[in-house]
Amino acid sequence: MDDPSRVLVYGAYGHTGRFVVEELLRRGLTPVVAGRSPGKLDAYQPPVPGIEKRIAVVEDQSGLRQTMQGCAAVINCAGPFLDTALPVASAAVTAGAHYLDTAAEQAAVQMLYAELGAAALAAGVGVVPAMAFYGGLSDLLVTAALDGPDRVDDIVIAIALNRWWPTAGTRTTGRRNTVPRLVISDGQLREMADANPTSTWTFSGAVRQPAGGPRAVLRGCRHR
Repeated sequence: MDDPSRVLVYGAYGHTGRFVVEELLRRGLTPVVAGRSPGKLDAYQPPVPGIEKRIAVVEDQSGLRQTMQGCAAVINCAGPFLDTALPVASAAVTAGAHYLDTAAEQAAVQMLYAELGAAALAAGVGVVPAMAFYGGLSDLLVTAALDGPDRVDDIVIAIALNRWWPTAGTRTTGRRNTVPRLVISDGQLREMADANPTSTWTFSGAVRQPAGGPRAVLRGCRHR
């Protein structure tokens, strides 16, 4: 029987995975750390002793499923998700474990919905991709702001970063993630005509404004 407190973190030794392991421990859960690199997994020192380590590669579905045994959920932090999302999520669904990931790749998210929607429903498990900064935070903000109404005319979310130091994995993802960007328009996913859409936004509070006031921002998605 799966232990509801045990959560497998795939890619636990990476930049994001380390934060996830620490947060699971803070919440009183039991992380099981896993990854595809034996050397990196062996070198990784978890925050507390005694945390179980498991190795599995995405090309081995049987091995992935065995790695997930006894875990109620799997959090995938190993990008590029174009490579890892579908095999890791498929193994999780077959193993009867809930799946979450930290993807910011639209193609990977669409692939999971298309390939695993019916299987996850039949297995009674959740497949929840893009539960990270750009995806999860925006969804939570919109849910909190609406608090009931079924329809709004427009939602704009602007995010200011005081710095951004992309990891090697993030840089690799950026080079490979060349598919057209999609936006939601009139309730439908549509291809964005402008590959690099920009707008302006005036941030308040602790975010310093440039000399002119409004700041140029890259517009990623606009909901209407």
